[in-house]
Amino acid sequence: MSVEAFAQFLVDASRNSFADKTKLKKVYQDMHRPLSEYYIASSHNSSLLGNQLTSRSSSEAIKRALLLGVRMIELDAWEGEDGEPIVTHGHTLVVPTTFEACIAVVREVAFFKTKYPLILTIENHCGLEQQRRQAVILHEQLGSMLYGYDRDFATTPLHQLMEGEHAWKSPEELIGRIIIRDKPINLDEDAMKAAADAGAGAGSGAADASSPSPSSPSHFPFHGKGAKAKEACSDDDDDEDDDEEDPSGAYGADTALLALMYIKNVKLRYKISPFGVDFHEPGFCSSSSIDERKLATLTKYPERSLSLASYCCRHIIRVYPAGQRFDSSNFDPLPAWSAGVQCVALNVQKNSPAVWISHGKFRDNGGAGYVLKPPALRSEDASVEFSEPLTLKVDVLSGHYLMPAFDFRDASRDPLQIPTEVCVETSVHGVKADTINFRTRPVKRNCFNPSWNQAAQFKVTRPDLAHFLMVVKDQDGQVFYQASLALHCVREGYRVVPLSTPSLAPSKYAFLFCKFTILPMEDAQSSPEEI
Repeated sequence: MSVEAFAQFLVDASRNSFADKTKLKKVYQDMHRPLSEYYIASSHNSSLLGNQLTSRSSSEAIKRALLLGVRMIELDAWEGEDGEPIVTHGHTLVVPTTFEACIAVVREVAFFKTKYPLILTIENHCGLEQQRRQAVILHEQLGSMLYGYDRDFATTPLHQLMEGEHAWKSPEELIGRIIIRDKPINLDEDAMKAAADAGAGAGSGAADASSPSPSSPSHFPFHGKGAKAKEACSDDDDDEDDDEEDPSGAYGADTALLALMYIKNVKLRYKISPFGVDFHEPGFCSSSSIDERKLATLTKYPERSLSLASYCCRHIIRVYPAGQRFDSSNFDPLPAWSAGVQCVALNVQKNSPAVWISHGKFRDNGGAGYVLKPPALRSEDASVEFSEPLTLKVDVLSGHYLMPAFDFRDASRDPLQIPTEVCVETSVHGVKADTINFRTRPVKRNCFNPSWNQAAQFKVTRPDLAHFLMVVKDQDGQVFYQASLALHCVREGYRVVPLSTPSLAPSKYAFLFCKFTILPMEDAQSSPEEI
């Protein structure tokens, strides 16, 4: 082989990428485990194109999330005109779209990226009539892709309808199916009074024809018609501030939707103790949603994190951004993943390190959208340990074709502006002790083929939970390109690092050339300089 041919081989990303293609190109993990044993690629307020207050809901945002490999999307459903439910962010200036348009795009691209199940979270603020309309739309648009219970709903007791399964199915069993995740809403005093008034009106012939009758066999009284429903703008608030369950056992979910709810969302009930967290067991396989603030409380100390990890062996937890993130910014997903939380719901429309790391994580396992948790987080046996600590050495040698690509989604960037300096930030993200950054010196007036020849070492105590990120920036901190991957997918040797834009679009030309070395922890010589 000539020197020229060898040089071409070294910079050929299809043959010499830093990413282990055997883990990225095919599903290699056991997909017959229960759903609770997997991390699941998830998005928050999936229909939003921008911020949480004044942007627009669109089926295009859902389409982009699905094409990025997301396996849990969220639709914020509200009552619309003419009996048609809409999707919007409640009590804001967000422009809505129709529920039907969102489900139509789900039908179109649900399994374009991966064949493994799509979980559709419905944040339901609709009355019974429009709930039934939702069920009709789901059946008409999705047909046999919908997963439903094989039960006789006319004779099944209410409390059994409200319960989930007692053992999770596996992703393999649910291939090609769309799963509904929803929460039956409790009946409050306002709804009971409204139902009673409607019943009295019906007896005198004065009832509104659209008012549901509590005695109808096709539904149960709905909390969303009560005054308290108007105060809630998301199921996130619902999950945090939900009322106690009504002792009568009456629920506000139409049976047509109950028939489709495989994942039952319940309020997470727990008690902090000196030895960790005591979680209330629902008695069946359940799911709960908490925001990042509650996650911080539940992972504040190692004992609490262990309790949460144990609970997540049996139940599914979804964590979403705090309500104050009006700009659709994101939180660090690593504390949640490190505690065994399956679903970290991010605002994927917002370019941020959290989104890049999440996208890199779910490139693993053939991009299935489901990645097995480490054995230590899938077992309640304390003797199961994480893999051995290691040291990652990264030699950042050079960059090539790093001129910033024009991104039409980024209105703040001038396509004619040429950066005067360029540098590379290399970081490992994992448990707190493993999270550290290294920045190369800036190279001035050369984005075509800058050379750094700088090395850094990262001591990683929990490689199973670690993720690797490289970011190309200018002198003002503006990101041009990035590359992210689960640490165990990184290959040793002199490798090409293909780059993507901040909006996750792969670049045809831009790449870094680096050397990667993985050593036992005791062989480490020094730590990287911190930024």
